[in-house]
Amino acid sequence: MAQDPRQQQFAQMLAGMPPNMMQTMKKELQRRFIFLGVGLAVFVVGIFLNVQPVFVPTLVMLAGGAVALLGLLGLSRGAGCMAYVAGFAWLATVSCGVSRGNEAILYVLGGGAALFALAALLIPKPKATNPMAELMKVMQQQQAGGGAAGGFPGMGNMLGGQPRAKDRVIEVDAQEKPSDSKKK
Repeated sequence: MAQDPRQQQFAQMLAGMPPNMMQTMKKELQRRFIFLGVGLAVFVVGIFLNVQPVFVPTLVMLAGGAVALLGLLGLSRGAGCMAYVAGFAWLATVSCGVSRGNEAILYVLGGGAALFALAALLIPKPKATNPMAELMKVMQQQQAGGGAAGGFPGMGNMLGGQPRAKDRVIEVDAQEKPSDSKKK
């Protein structure tokens, strides 16, 4: 029974990866999901918190959501996502009239949205340093080069034996036809 060539290419790619790359990716995912869990736990505590002043539960929920999203998505992407979350929460609070008499909640949500948006603008986007991004970068170099770049032996072409698009160009030898006025 013949094996699918894509499976063979994937096996060769895995064999060409550094031995600790999978462990590094696993640790990174564990770290991100731990931050997500801690942030969600703080968010749930903020939901059931009933203290004075009245804006403290909102502040705790905002902090819990920030820990969850910043930990899961990274600093700049998480800050941008939290800006959207806090902005929509502020908009819903204003439009539904939930905080009538307690305008401090509006200031916490609006100020949080503004601060997270500012942070998303000012925090530099990370370079491709995580293992998955480096793997994708190596695979893109492999596809562009067409050879065994990046330590993936025998990968050759990711298209399964098809020539690259620039090699598949059809050249046409066009010649001008005589016009009807020249025939008469």
